[in-house]
Amino acid sequence: MIEVELKSKELKEYVYLELEKNRKDPLYDEDLDRIEDLTLNALDFLDEPTDITLFDLVFFNNLKSCTIINKTISIQELNVLSSVKSLEILQLVRCELPKDAYLTSNINYLIIEKCTSVNMETFSRLKSLETIRAINCINFNLSGLSKCEKVTKVYLQNLNLNEVKELKEMKNLRKINLNGTKVKRMSKFDKNIEVIHEDENYILDWED
Repeated sequence: MIEVELKSKELKEYVYLELEKNRKDPLYDEDLDRIEDLTLNALDFLDEPTDITLFDLVFFNNLKSCTIINKTISIQELNVLSSVKSLEILQLVRCELPKDAYLTSNINYLIIEKCTSVNMETFSRLKSLETIRAINCINFNLSGLSKCEKVTKVYLQNLNLNEVKELKEMKNLRKINLNGTKVKRMSKFDKNIEVIHEDENYILDWED
């Protein structure tokens, strides 16, 4: 076993609670291997900054699901996130992403919620990605999305989108949800693709 020292005291506290481990005992790599789900919030319940950092993710070798909230993510932190090869589900809530940087990992489910200035080119190298959900984002750019060749389901809800030509290039697409967007002229999609487009955004539409 190798002793691990997390940079974030808040995350360290969470791990001790989650594993029901005595705080007087050190944390080891085998302890962190038991963690498969993490929520990292850069603000506490009083909206005060926490010491949460994505650099600690390098120690979680079996992490399958990660939710990141209220975080301005640096290029270096994005690279660390890319290194978590076990990650399958990533949710970003009220986050700001670096420009001219790419996420590369094995995630197959991506959720982007209430983020600003999102460019899908950032996620264009996610070759295992199958489902994308983008909800209530401002300045959302679809460019690059078609490079995610395995995507079968795209939920673009309550976004300031006027056109979705990028989706026409996605060969494996089977479902599109455009509820709450400004798209007026719908492209003609293959008859095997289910297209949902209502004026209202049915935010509880979380079916697979």
